[in-house]
Amino acid sequence: MRHRRPLDHRHVVRLGKALIAVGLVVAVIFGARAVRGILGLHRSGLHPGMTDAGAIRGWMTLPHIARAYRVPPEPLFEAAGADPAADQRASIARIARDQGRSPEAVRAAVQAALVRLMRDRDAGLPPPPRDGPRDDGAEGPPGGEPERDAAAAPTPSAPAPPGRPGGTARP
Repeated sequence: MRHRRPLDHRHVVRLGKALIAVGLVVAVIFGARAVRGILGLHRSGLHPGMTDAGAIRGWMTLPHIARAYRVPPEPLFEAAGADPAADQRASIARIARDQGRSPEAVRAAVQAALVRLMRDRDAGLPPPPRDGPRDDGAEGPPGGEPERDAAAAPTPSAPAPPGRPGGTARP
């Protein structure tokens, strides 16, 4: 049996320095990847509350666009000719391919619907009601409530806290 010599202080210091160097290299690599990803998202031009419908790209999904532009997704699915139940994760390019249409045509239809929805939203008009069966099997707008006139809608009692769209504060 071979006799093992214990590590002396110099070997421990070298090993520690080597491990720290490897850790720093890994941190720099992953940090650079994270920064590149964040800058790529920033350059894509799609941020919450966007108003430029021209920033829509073929890789984007309709729910993603609806969240970013703060509009309901159903009119976007209707404009794209897509099924909201089946195409939740489908990109504009995939929807176009599945329908045998060009991605530019689907994107243009979604952009037109988006411009209409944002114009209505900015004018204070309510979003279009969802017709047809709801998730609970009933017909009509969601929530089972009758549609209200926009002028008869209650006014909020307090401004919305930061980050909460809609203008109503939680009690």
